[in-house]
Amino acid sequence: MAIETLALVSRARLGAISASDCTWGDLIGPAIPNSPDVDLGLMQWPGMVVVERDQEVLEALRNVIDPDFALDIVSCGFVKELKVDAAGRVAFTLELTTPACPVKELFKEQCNQYIRALPWVTDVQLKVTSQPAKPVVEGSGRPGGLSKVGIFDADVYGPSLPTMGVKLVSFGFAGQGSVIMRGAMTSGLIQQLLTTAEWGELDYLVVDFPPGTGDIQLTLCQTVAFTAAVIVTTPQKLSFIDVAKGIKMFAKLVVPSLAVVENMSYFEAGG
Repeated sequence: MAIETLALVSRARLGAISASDCTWGDLIGPAIPNSPDVDLGLMQWPGMVVVERDQEVLEALRNVIDPDFALDIVSCGFVKELKVDAAGRVAFTLELTTPACPVKELFKEQCNQYIRALPWVTDVQLKVTSQPAKPVVEGSGRPGGLSKVGIFDADVYGPSLPTMGVKLVSFGFAGQGSVIMRGAMTSGLIQQLLTTAEWGELDYLVVDFPPGTGDIQLTLCQTVAFTAAVIVTTPQKLSFIDVAKGIKMFAKLVVPSLAVVENMSYFEAGG
């Protein structure tokens, strides 16, 4: 009975037959008689072998842990388009949250290591991609050009957005002023604010970065896939130097820079 259940589930999962209306004759095939004299324990069905190997590969990949989410890559939903054939060839896609993932090469190395440790594996084909970012299109998302927008104040060193009266997530609501902590703790705080907030359904999420090219920028760009960045500066030459550094940083993190906005461009004297 155990063998019957395993074979039935395996073939049904492959879509070969329906689990509700099949018989042993359907499972075994017309060339093998539907008879109690047949030793079912000595038989192998191609569907059952492939499904068992499919599960072996997934179990092997559960040894690869994402350090940011503290979960294996299977539970994170990174493993896509898994294909296993009878010759022992394994192919799948690893879809990461961002093309700038800092552990991408480590993931590839560990995936190959754990899969090739399976005795029946003859070849591994691994393709690494990233989740597609939502394109910035004017007027898209809602009837009449209205969109649901969330704002994430990532400037924990000097959070000022709470004073503007808009819906957002900000460390400024903690009532502790600005953050005074080391980089690793700041990165953990940023990830907590981003991933534990109940954003609901959004069309866009606008993130206000602090000035510079520090841990917060690196953490966020390596955690989520940003569509683009807009750089805000002032007319001073020193500010333009920082802008150049910021654009280079975003380029290395595979985040395109759409525009540079010059703030405080001029001053009008009253009277």
